Formats: sequence, structure tokens, C-alpha cells
Amino acid sequence: MRTYLLWLKLPPEYGGLHCTLMPRFEIRASPQEMKSEFDALFKLCEPMVLTFYQRALFGIAEDVPVSELVQTVALKNLHGDIVRTLNIHFNPRMLHRDWILNGYHPHVTDIDGHSFPVGGKTQARQIELIEFDGSDKKVRLNWQLECS
Repeated sequence: MRTYLLWLKLPPEYGGLHCTLMPRFEIRASPQEMKSEFDALFKLCEPMVLTFYQRALFGIAEDVPVSELVQTVALKNLHGDIVRTLNIHFNPRMLHRDWILNGYHPHVTDIDGHSFPVGGKTQARQIELIEFDGSDKKVRLNWQLECS
């Protein structure tokens, strides 16, 4: 089994921050085996406007500082579409079931002192498939979100 997650990569000026679209999941499929299904889904997506509305602590121990995002219809629908695509085509093992569908709370985790101010807004134009290889994270696929 391979362990992956999907995130929206924020613009470079945000120091490598991202918004998790799908928390960690395990499947047998390789990135190339997933590519066509996600190509079909993500080609319909436009860039996502992300608005930060409050600071919070997330994670299993509720000790990870994050900037919570306004859960727009577009973000909620994209998350749901990803869950359905995975379930229909790949039979995933969700590692954090409480954090998907009704438990999905879009956020950006602070990294290396980078975080967002309350009320801050940005636009994300790229989705990345991340694979965990031990303690390393590797970008395996990415998709550009374009205006249609």
C-alpha cells in the first residue's frame, strides 16, 4: 500500500504553504494509475479563492496551529468529488475518517513560521498529489487550475 494526500498549493509568496484537500489515504494504485481519473475531475476546476477567518489548533492532539478557511461551496464540492473518485476507482483506506466529508474543515497549517492573518485572502491554482516515503513527502503529480 502507498500513502498519499492531495493539497492545494498556495502561491510561492506564501513560503510553501498548502490547503489539504484530502487527508492521508492508502491505496495500491501508483500515481500514474490515478492520473486519468483525477485529470478528468480537475480539468473542470477553476482556481480556488481561499479566505482565512480564524486561528485554531488541529490534529490528533489538537496542538497544530492552523489558519482555518471559509468553507466555500467550491472547496466542499471539490473535497466531496475527490472522496467519491477515490471510493469508486481505488478502494482507499482513509487514515483519518473523521476529517473527511462532514468532518472536513479546510485549513492551512503553519509551516516554518509562515501563517496567514485573519481575513487574509489568496487564490490557489495548483493541486498536488503527495506521496509519503518514510518521513519524506514527494510531489508525484500536479494539476493546474485554469479559468474556463
